Amino acid sequence: MTTDDHTAPLTDLYESGASADIDDSDRDVGRRLAEARRAAGLDAADLATQLGIEPSVVEDWETGRTTPSGHRLARLAGLLGVSLSWLVVGHGTEPVERDQAISELRQAIAMTRAQLNDALADLESRLDVLITD
Repeated sequence: MTTDDHTAPLTDLYESGASADIDDSDRDVGRRLAEARRAAGLDAADLATQLGIEPSVVEDWETGRTTPSGHRLARLAGLLGVSLSWLVVGHGTEPVERDQAISELRQAIAMTRAQLNDALADLESRLDVLITD
């Protein structure tokens, strides 16, 4: 594994008493990174462009040859819509398929719109009562 200022083994990020259910090997981080990237609808080149790096660096991360630095992991989590803890150790906010996320947001908007319409109708009714009195 290569270690420089852009890549570091994740084992350096944890104390030796890490829980047995934490998947923090470089390969597991790479697998989660690839999963989150795909769920976001990006290919390695798209993600690399957003980060200002070469696509081969993303490929190295995803195969576990190297690991993103801490600040890159945080940026990746934000770009991919996952929690940093999920990306690093497999616990936290997991990726959601883009189509599923869009559908859920549309449903939430429709429900909120209906609630607002009901509230507005109630307010207009109350106003009409005050005006006619």
